Amino acid sequence: MADLSLFQPNARIGIWGMGLLGGAVGLALKKRGHRGRIVGIGRNPARLAVARHLGACDETSDAPDSVVPDLDFLVLCVPVDSVLPLLASVKAWLHEGLTLTDVGSTKGRLVHEIDELVSQSPARYVGSHPMAGSEKTGVEASTPDLYVNATVAVTPTAATRPGALEFVTAFWERLGAKVITLEPALHDRLVAATSHVPHLVGALLCQLLARRQREGRPYRSMIGNGFLDTTRVAAGDPVMWRDILVHNRDEIAAGLFELRDLLDELLAALRHADGPALEKMLADAAEVRKGLERCPSS
Repeated sequence: MADLSLFQPNARIGIWGMGLLGGAVGLALKKRGHRGRIVGIGRNPARLAVARHLGACDETSDAPDSVVPDLDFLVLCVPVDSVLPLLASVKAWLHEGLTLTDVGSTKGRLVHEIDELVSQSPARYVGSHPMAGSEKTGVEASTPDLYVNATVAVTPTAATRPGALEFVTAFWERLGAKVITLEPALHDRLVAATSHVPHLVGALLCQLLARRQREGRPYRSMIGNGFLDTTRVAAGDPVMWRDILVHNRDEIAAGLFELRDLLDELLAALRHADGPALEKMLADAAEVRKGLERCPSS
């Protein structure tokens, strides 16, 4: 049976980064029976105080080197570009009995860099990516059920130490998630198509609207739910998304090239007023979308 000792009274869990995802981890742990201590870690005392006030953690610290030695589990909920530097800053305190995971949206490069760092310590690590984000940011937007029925990918490698995968899988399942195991490179290829490229499409649609609005015409009065639904993700944190795009740039570029090919096909059909071709493209897309509703995840 997987190790569920995290839910014992003396277990100490650290959450490094008390934003939307980190706050939701803390709230979910408490709702689902965690009886130990939850420590919120970060650099902004005011934000940590808000997290503690909202019940996402029991105590806070802006001095991780004084906290990490006493932790049983550490969840890194910081932007992907920050994970490795922050972890390197506490490398000397990565002790036996400590399990780590992160929630980064890219895994290929990041997981291998963390593997290399953690391999020089007695701690154990496996990467995670919960598909449970939002365009909202901050612990104020966190909810205890954010991970319920959400897919969480865990990404072990040949360097993953015994027990780490089972431990982290059990952790996410306890929070209500559906866990799948993926090789890091495959993870990045999949999320490029399902998350990263769609985010860019939403951003480009917003940029197109901004250009059109310079004409001085009342475009805003003609915005309906379709545009709002399609572009919702574009309201996400630009700094966080900048880092994601840089980390997964090769897979994202490949997806954008494929999308460009589809746009070329669409433009050709429009130029030639090819009704049957347009109808087929729309019908194919509608069938795919309806299939997603019938089977939201595998």
